[in-house]
Amino acid sequence: MKTVVKIRNQRFLNIRRAVSEEIASKRTARSWLTRGDSEIAKVAGEELISIDSLSATVQNRIVEYLKECEEKNPTDNKHEDKLAELEFVLTFAYTSEVIWRKNLPHFREMYFTDDEREILARTYAFVHALIGLKEEGYSLKQVYQAYANLSSSFRLSNFNCSSYDYFTLKLKDTEDHGIEKTIVNAKKSVIRLAKKVTKVHSGLIIKFYSDTARFKYKKIQLLVNAEVIKKGLKPISLSSVKMFLAQPEIQNTYKPFRYGKKWAEEMLYPYLIRERPKKVNYQWQADCTCLNFYVFNENGEPSR
Repeated sequence: MKTVVKIRNQRFLNIRRAVSEEIASKRTARSWLTRGDSEIAKVAGEELISIDSLSATVQNRIVEYLKECEEKNPTDNKHEDKLAELEFVLTFAYTSEVIWRKNLPHFREMYFTDDEREILARTYAFVHALIGLKEEGYSLKQVYQAYANLSSSFRLSNFNCSSYDYFTLKLKDTEDHGIEKTIVNAKKSVIRLAKKVTKVHSGLIIKFYSDTARFKYKKIQLLVNAEVIKKGLKPISLSSVKMFLAQPEIQNTYKPFRYGKKWAEEMLYPYLIRERPKKVNYQWQADCTCLNFYVFNENGEPSR
């Protein structure tokens, strides 16, 4: 296993290897491990830390160590079979929160669930690592072999390649148009919606949807467009309004305001979880309404 793992513009130091190569002492390594999961990545039994987070002294040692390695192995061929190392880098990129969580902002303004955003962020990191390996000098066949060995184990968004030829085309498309557009290709309408519906649009849609007048979607569109045009923004289509309101989060949060008391009584109150009473006559229920009464203790003092 490599002492320094590279993922595009990021470098990580394998802590165990750093100690064995005398780049860091055991005491220093123990202090690194106390930093927590937000800075330490644990993959396949190995623990890695971002080199950028280390002191200048340690970073200089790493630079010297890498120079010594190049001098000892000047004929090192990057095209030789290093499948295990490639798989480790890809696994590290996909599984480590230190890596993939940085990609969440790419999809925050798009209308996905939290689970979908996580898969997209992990896929983004995985594809980013694939491109990085190619740029480092590994052949496409080596990169594809590592991808093929791992792809069935990971949930990848719109990046499932059944053959080497399709893999090369997909990777080329990613380099030309960007990772984000490639991995959410199946949800292009969602991307367009995210660009059209600004925070002003979404706030107005929620405002009119929550009104007890129960405006129809067409009426909501007209009301929203009348307001945004005054503010100098572009109007939105009826399909954009429908797609925005179809989100489960919007429905769960604002539908009670739209339908009021009757909706709450029929759809909300019957499913509320109630706490079991701790004492006899501690809690009375009538028509799904909780009533609390005082209970006198042994000293004759009321308690609730």
